[in-house]
Amino acid sequence: MLSPRFASHATIPINEAWKGIRTMRAVEVMGQIDAQHQLQAQVPTDLPQGPVRLIVLIPEQPLTADALTAAMDAVCAEVETSLEPAFAGAARRGLERSEW
Repeated sequence: MLSPRFASHATIPINEAWKGIRTMRAVEVMGQIDAQHQLQAQVPTDLPQGPVRLIVLIPEQPLTADALTAAMDAVCAEVETSLEPAFAGAARRGLERSEW
């Protein structure tokens, strides 16, 4: 069995038709799908027995260096990176005094 990883907890509203339950607590755990297509996961011991709603996240493709670079470039393109004029001047003076 795999160990639980408690990366996120949240209260999530769900469909009221699901056994009359209005909210659920989300607990992220890591799991493994075996050759028989069965999901194996270890959950925290404080969770009660009973039905659970599962969402399985599977990577679509391996993350390559090029894909990571493209993703970071896309984020950087949306972020304002220009300096305030006072800071730009100070940075320029600092660079001018530096030996290259």
